[in-house]
Amino acid sequence: MLTVPGGETSWRLDIAEKGTLEGLALTPVDAGSGLGEGQVRVAVRAAGVNFRDVLNALGMYPGDAKDFGLEGAGVVTEVGPGVTGLAVGDRVFGMFSGAFGPMAVADA
Repeated sequence: MLTVPGGETSWRLDIAEKGTLEGLALTPVDAGSGLGEGQVRVAVRAAGVNFRDVLNALGMYPGDAKDFGLEGAGVVTEVGPGVTGLAVGDRVFGMFSGAFGPMAVADA
């Protein structure tokens, strides 16, 4: 069973140790950081697990696959400077890292 770190609301599922699925852990994420140019903050409502994620967690992916949880959908909660095509409350989906958690930052 996975435990949310310190009861925090800013976390994501990440690979703590490659080799087995037991090496997955909920790790804290800095939610207080501001958004950069062209970025949006998304409240994740769904995330896609693909075969690449499984191979990455098991340490079987060829090469360096750092990112984990790259597919998600949710609702925009904040927009950064220069974002004109999206607004708070918009429903979005796409590819962005950190989709295995309640909040993620993505390029608009």
